[in-house]
Amino acid sequence: MKLNFNDYASNLFSLDNGIGLGDPLSMLLYLYYNADLLDMAKGRQELVLGYVDDIALVMVANMFSQMHVILENMMERWGSGFQWASSQNSRFETTKSVVMDFSCSRMADHPPLVLQGSIIRAQKAHKFLGVLVDQELRW
Repeated sequence: MKLNFNDYASNLFSLDNGIGLGDPLSMLLYLYYNADLLDMAKGRQELVLGYVDDIALVMVANMFSQMHVILENMMERWGSGFQWASSQNSRFETTKSVVMDFSCSRMADHPPLVLQGSIIRAQKAHKFLGVLVDQELRW
């Protein structure tokens, strides 16, 4: 490997950490790596979807405020999101997190979610794994 930036070029050096981006085995190894994260859902109200490093936590409740409590619990309880991230030295970037509150009602109140002191406001639409999803599920 060689580092290049501005007018600087380093000498060649070997890098023996990690898996090459084009390695077909990397997909399987990543699924094994984050399997505990994908298993953190408990009960019928919770679901975790994931593909490589994209994760979606899905909750079902009658009110958005109840869903946000469930989501906070999923991330903060023993054996869940933030604990997994700490044990794997793989920090969640809450500034990149998105909350989508799905409802067929345009009048629904969308309260913000607070995770580890970061306020995450509900988005009207978000692209997940190449699919644009809107909060009214109109696609």
